[in-house]
Amino acid sequence: MHPQPMTGAALFDLMSGPVRWQIVRLAYAEKIFDQLVTAKTPAEIANLNGFDERRTGLYLKALCSMGLAQCHDGQYQLRDDNAEILRSDTDKSLRSTLLAVSFMRGMNIETLLRNQEPDRNMNLHSEDFWDKSGDSLRSFHRGMAVDEMYNFLKSLPEWDTVKTIVDLGAGSEVLAERITSLNPEKSVTLVDLPPMVKRMEQALSGKSCAAQISTIAGDYNLVEFPRDTDLMWASMTLYFVKDMEDFFGRAYAALKPGGLFVSLHEGLSADRTQPECQVVGRLPVNMEMEDTGVGENQISDAMRKAGFPSVTITTVDTVVGPMLLTVGRVD
Repeated sequence: MHPQPMTGAALFDLMSGPVRWQIVRLAYAEKIFDQLVTAKTPAEIANLNGFDERRTGLYLKALCSMGLAQCHDGQYQLRDDNAEILRSDTDKSLRSTLLAVSFMRGMNIETLLRNQEPDRNMNLHSEDFWDKSGDSLRSFHRGMAVDEMYNFLKSLPEWDTVKTIVDLGAGSEVLAERITSLNPEKSVTLVDLPPMVKRMEQALSGKSCAAQISTIAGDYNLVEFPRDTDLMWASMTLYFVKDMEDFFGRAYAALKPGGLFVSLHEGLSADRTQPECQVVGRLPVNMEMEDTGVGENQISDAMRKAGFPSVTITTVDTVVGPMLLTVGRVD
């Protein structure tokens, strides 16, 4: 399906996008959202941050116009309905996530097109990169993704009979905690690179659900998957699979009869020009390194070639746009 042509009004609105993000980025970076937990005047915010008072008043009005704060009698304060994703001290804060994604998308597109040396280098294949991304992934999972991921799993007809789950490229322990806390009969194995596993083990230390959660540290292209698994789950983590057919062949062999492999991933279509949120959102990273986007039939075709006799694909709406929920079932 092709998108509607962009109108002149839509093009004009694009110019406000960078300004909106500057407003939000500053509030996250300088913890202005935290300062607005209690009502403050422009003078108070200006004094806390070394800002100009008049311009601070205009800035706070902009926060209000975007639905990020409210104003009453010349004082400004966070709204109650979205404070937990704006403050830095809550479990659902998106501060780490959004600042990290902003950095990843911050490459100058013209610089990359002209093959000029970028002002910073980013290696998505580096364990060090993912180690530094640990907090932002946990922030994303807690603040936006875990409810959706858990609901997708819970909606599977086989969910009630699932006992053992492997989360491939887990990124954080958040989903495993949700699953095991609500389903004490289930256990989860988290598979990720060693620095990520170390972070997850530290986060789980001392928690009651830790006994139901185990870890495997290593590259999912190389590690041995736990045998007789009921369900394997991969959410937006298959970008770095070196050989899709081999990968799903190993997964198929590890699943018990009646087992499932569930993938939540984008599915690029229309000659890899859709959906726009994925094509545009990943453009700077793909230009700097390589096009890691997953095509609409790439995962399902690999599952079938690896031996999965039943593969279903459902388009689902998510917080990051439309995605494909692909389920491969073992007889």
